[in-house]
Amino acid sequence: LCNNPHFVKSALSQYTNWDFISMVSKYGIEFEERDHGQLFCVNDHTAKDIVSMLLEECKQAKVEQRYRC
Repeated sequence: LCNNPHFVKSALSQYTNWDFISMVSKYGIEFEERDHGQLFCVNDHTAKDIVSMLLEECKQAKVEQRYRC
């Protein structure tokens, strides 16, 4: 974990919309752009596919997930 409370903001600012679109396309998840640049899954793809994609990317990067219960 990081002592810098702004780490996430700094890290995410390096990641562009185009990076996300590229990843979604790599996984074959079809989407459409609607008002204000919002992206929505289409053609039998759902938000669950996005979650699975993100979890797979974390697994490949050997991210350690920690949960507070």
